[in-house]
Amino acid sequence: MMDPTHDHAQLEFVAEFLRSEAAPIASRATRELITLHPDIARRWGAVGGEATLAWTEALQTRAYDLAAAVSTGRPEIFRLQLAWAAQAFRARGLPVDDLTRSLGALRESVLDALPEADHAVVEPFFEQGVSALTAPPSEPPTQVSTATPQGRRTAEYLVAILDGDRRRACELVLSPIREGELSPQEVHAQVLCPALREMGRMWHLGEVNVAEEHFATATTLMALSQILTLWSRRPSNGRTLLAASVAGNLHEVGVRMVADTFEAEGWRTIYLGPNVPAPDLAIAAADYRADLACLSVMLPSQLTSLRDSSRALRGASPDLRIIAGGPG
Repeated sequence: MMDPTHDHAQLEFVAEFLRSEAAPIASRATRELITLHPDIARRWGAVGGEATLAWTEALQTRAYDLAAAVSTGRPEIFRLQLAWAAQAFRARGLPVDDLTRSLGALRESVLDALPEADHAVVEPFFEQGVSALTAPPSEPPTQVSTATPQGRRTAEYLVAILDGDRRRACELVLSPIREGELSPQEVHAQVLCPALREMGRMWHLGEVNVAEEHFATATTLMALSQILTLWSRRPSNGRTLLAASVAGNLHEVGVRMVADTFEAEGWRTIYLGPNVPAPDLAIAAADYRADLACLSVMLPSQLTSLRDSSRALRGASPDLRIIAGGPG
């Protein structure tokens, strides 16, 4: 629970400071980490390339995560990001102690950089981070259960992807729509979403590589295009949807599903894809006279992009309504 004496203005000041100073904060923290723990430099020189670069990039990302949590006043955001990292470390046989030490170095660097009056703002966030790293080990649960027909179809879809057979994968989700067994919405929710969550879980635990994960995404996007051609469309309702992932978010499958669903319901859908800068979103909303914008946020660090996008959209189209979604 945040101290009620920390008002929104103070939280936002600290968050903006952390974002603007993330690079030097991370550099100082990395120097401290490697100086105090030379075994980390040796270990990460072999595991992740040059140790200083690897840890500087990691701690800069951690500083952005901290800024996102501070700006919303929610320490649990920072805790969940560290818990996610701890799971990945354990799955790859890397010592979680390295994460704990790096968090300590980051804390010292942040406190050195911040005015003393703001130290109390960030301390609860680091306490939550430590609690995530000292919690009993756990793994994210599987997203697939073969106890149900759709669970078995999801498993078959994943097997086809891992076999490199995108035609078979697509047919597994198209055939039940053609035969009236499942609606497009049910295929989205009961087959494709669990499959991609499971692929993400497997990547997180080191069970599949980046190439396999990218192939799964590309295959699913191809399947979505074919599903849309089978989807009965309601008459036009005269409304326009603008859908995109905010700047920095390279993931697009979820918001693409949302866009396709609106299109089937009679909306004119302007789908812009991933990583769309805020000014371009605003131009598109005005040009296409959008009634509604759906924005996707994958990571907490992208909450700033969501804020900037929302402000830009409202500045260009004051009557526009906005829906934000995604794991972030």
